[in-house]
Amino acid sequence: MTKPNIPENKTIPIAESGNQGGIRMWPSEDWASRLYDLANWGLIVGLIIGVISTVVLVWMGNVKESYLKKGLAATNERAAHAEERAASVEAGNIQLRTDLSKQQERTAKAEKDLLEVQERLKPRHQPNKKN
Repeated sequence: MTKPNIPENKTIPIAESGNQGGIRMWPSEDWASRLYDLANWGLIVGLIIGVISTVVLVWMGNVKESYLKKGLAATNERAAHAEERAASVEAGNIQLRTDLSKQQERTAKAEKDLLEVQERLKPRHQPNKKN
């Protein structure tokens, strides 16, 4: 029992490798073999270069990451020191504000006392006017 939709396998002869219908094939078998070998070596060299590049890429990535961590640690240390200085400056600023308000109170009291003294002395220095 044969299946009606499956075609039969037919074998067709191939022309000889050096000659195809009277037309010479390019490149010759010798050149084709050489080019095949060169391409194969090129793939092997490319693979080796790719592996070496990958190793160097991962290695240098790790080196850069370690430098980044060192730099980040130094930056964090400087930031902590800057925060300490800022807290110290803020404490000094609060003290200065307190001193300033006390000084302003003393200045206001001194001005008030000066005005009172000027008011008391004012009548003494005015000449009497006679009409």
